[in-house]
Amino acid sequence: LVATPCPLCQMQLDMYEPEGRDAIGDTTQMPILHLQQLVGLAMGMSKADIGFDRHVSGKLQLKLG
Repeated sequence: LVATPCPLCQMQLDMYEPEGRDAIGDTTQMPILHLQQLVGLAMGMSKADIGFDRHVSGKLQLKLG
C-alpha cells in the first residue's frame, strides 16, 4: 500500500503502476491511495464513498474490516 498526500502524485503513481509492474516482471498489484482516502477508511467510510472505483490501475483488492 502506498499513500501520498499529493493528488497529482497519487494520479501519476496510479496511472503508471501497471507499467512499473511490467518493467520488473511482477504481477502483484500495489494499491496507490490518496491520504484522504486512507483517513476515510480509518473513519469507517465505504469504498464507494472514498472513490475506490475511480482508480486508473484497476480494481483495488483491499480486505477491509
